[in-house]
Amino acid sequence: MIPASKFREVLEQKLETEKIPVIRTTSLRLIELLGSMLTPVEMVTETILRDQGFTAQILKLANSAFFSRGKVISNVSKAVVNIGYLGLRDITLTVEYADLVQRRLPKRVQLGRVLARAFVAARWASAIGQDVRLQGNESLFTAALLEIYQKIESTGQSQGWSYQRAHAEVTEMSPHEVTALVGWSYNLPEHLVLARPGQGTKSRWPEKDRLERVGHFANDLAYNLLSWPYPEILGDFADVFSQTTLGLELSAETLQISLAQEYQKALNLGATIKLDRSCFSFQKTRPEDSDRNRFLGVCESAQLAEV
Repeated sequence: MIPASKFREVLEQKLETEKIPVIRTTSLRLIELLGSMLTPVEMVTETILRDQGFTAQILKLANSAFFSRGKVISNVSKAVVNIGYLGLRDITLTVEYADLVQRRLPKRVQLGRVLARAFVAARWASAIGQDVRLQGNESLFTAALLEIYQKIESTGQSQGWSYQRAHAEVTEMSPHEVTALVGWSYNLPEHLVLARPGQGTKSRWPEKDRLERVGHFANDLAYNLLSWPYPEILGDFADVFSQTTLGLELSAETLQISLAQEYQKALNLGATIKLDRSCFSFQKTRPEDSDRNRFLGVCESAQLAEV
């Protein structure tokens, strides 16, 4: 294992010299183009068509039940017009992550569950942003996906640490710091790498901080619910949930119902890329009547209602 003190140096060197295949050139260009509503449709279409494999994946996912909304999308130009720039950017990142997990990494790298967490977090962040009418909400789906880069689970499980602590112990960097480093290396638009807010306070969140706090809340909650049980898991859930309900001035019931519905949508999204449903399974804790497990029950009820 790389010593923690050397992790940043080694990662920076690899990103500079080897260009680890986190995001391909086509996706990077599309993210840039789709960030402006003034970009001509023809330019977006031409960029997609330059990569035949990517074109096929875009059309397949665009015609899935999750994205098509019942409309048949027969070509890339139609996909660009029907789905819109922001929706297409979400599809681009979804295709990229699916490809990363299922094709481009060695079989020994088991990232299906990490991808599932990314989908859940992305749906949650996007939905909350819409619920509270956040300015800049259109970037939340993409920004939440970008936060998932490292898997430090084996160390955490063996020591009984939370993901955040395991990550810090192994790398001396937070997951967000790794995201920011990779984002900088690949010249990603700065607004897609949400700043990590300071320690949460149990009060109303200022408008200027809400976008960042919602994005990181979604990721923190997804880690809590879909990772291994660790000693502080119940306290962490209660803390992050109460901070968010107070910060956004939402009732716990309203937030739980919204997140449960979006969890089902994340499952549907995973199905479009044949991601095993077991990757979305929750890690329950005891006692069984804890607030955390009650929320998991709400999510599972929403899932069963859709079957």
